[in-house]
Amino acid sequence: MNERQAFDWAVRSLRLYDWKSDQPRFQVNGDSLTIRELCERAKKLDEPLPEVIKYDLYPILGGATDLQAKLRLSETYSVAATCLLARLRALRLARDAGQDVVLEKPTEVSTATKRSACLHFCGPSHVVSRLSYFAQIPGG
Repeated sequence: MNERQAFDWAVRSLRLYDWKSDQPRFQVNGDSLTIRELCERAKKLDEPLPEVIKYDLYPILGGATDLQAKLRLSETYSVAATCLLARLRALRLARDAGQDVVLEKPTEVSTATKRSACLHFCGPSHVVSRLSYFAQIPGG
C-alpha cells in the first residue's frame, strides 16, 4: 500500500473499530507504521481526499469544530493528517486525564463491509483474529 491508501484505511478503521487495546499497524511500502507515523507521512501529500474518507473523517474530528473548519478550508491529505494528529493527541490527553473518550461509530455496517475492510486493512493473515472480534459486535 502507498501512503494515500493506508491513510484511507486508517481513517476507516478508526470509524469501524475500537482500538483501545490493539493498536493497528499499516504496511506502507514495506514499512510497518502506526496511525501517528502514517499521518506524519500523509502530511506531505497535497492531494484532495476522496469523498468517502471525508465522510469518515469529519465524525472522528467530533466536537473539535476548529479542526473541522480547518479541514473544510482545504480537504487534502496534508490538512486531514494534521487535523487527525491533533485530534488523536487531544483524545490521548483526555484519556490520560481520566475522561471517557469515544469516537463516533457508524450506526450500521454490513458484515461484508467489515470483512472487506479487514482483508484490505489487516491482510489475509489477520482475518481470523479480526473476524472473532466481529463476532462480538451485534450483527457482526
